[in-house]
Amino acid sequence: MTSRHFIHEHHIRLTDAGIAQLLGLNLRQYHNLKHTPLSYFTNKNGEVMEYYMIVSDANDRELLEQLNLSHNNYLRFRPEEVHAHFV
Repeated sequence: MTSRHFIHEHHIRLTDAGIAQLLGLNLRQYHNLKHTPLSYFTNKNGEVMEYYMIVSDANDRELLEQLNLSHNNYLRFRPEEVHAHFV
């Protein structure tokens, strides 16, 4: 009999390689990226609606151009995008 273990989505942690892949960067580029930790927004029921990371303007311009940044340097991810990289 196979059992499933539920991991609460607030406790998801990605490896550096997983985050690099999520960002579309190689590991070296990710290690050079100045950013906040991966965080999340929840709805009133406590369900994760969106994950996000804020990237510093102090990064290399070429590296910043590779990322799909919003006007305030946020990188936003749907929960299923992040969960796909969870190991």
